[in-house]
Amino acid sequence: MSRTAIAGVALIAMVAGGAGIIAASAGATPAGGATGAAGQEQDGSQEPSYTGSIQAPEGSGGEEAENAALSGLAVITPEEAATAAGSAVAGTVGTAALENENGFVVYQVDVTAADGSVVEVKVDAGTGAVLAQEADNDASEGAEGAEGTGG
Repeated sequence: MSRTAIAGVALIAMVAGGAGIIAASAGATPAGGATGAAGQEQDGSQEPSYTGSIQAPEGSGGEEAENAALSGLAVITPEEAATAAGSAVAGTVGTAALENENGFVVYQVDVTAADGSVVEVKVDAGTGAVLAQEADNDASEGAEGAEGTGG
């Protein structure tokens, strides 16, 4: 089966899945858009929501098995993902790591800016497109914990 055919099937599955999520949440979302666990909406979707080109397999087995499955699906190399991240965010580019993010295969690349802040860049493992840029919460937790403690 060609990559074009696989991409077409994946696109159809994503559209059908998206329509189901929209239909399920149309009348069920409380006023104010209440969320469940941190970063997760009540309908099970995660924030930020973006769509990749390669759908990740459902988890079966441990982390090692998942990493092997993801690496077999990636079309671009970690080096290409790092280059894309460096083009999107100025700074020192770290190592690209494959992840299952929101059900899609992506590379996460941490980029450290000149001011020391860290930005997590999500790169589509199929196309090399930058899908999202987010402040690395792990790097800023210490500063956030200090805020709001004064009375």
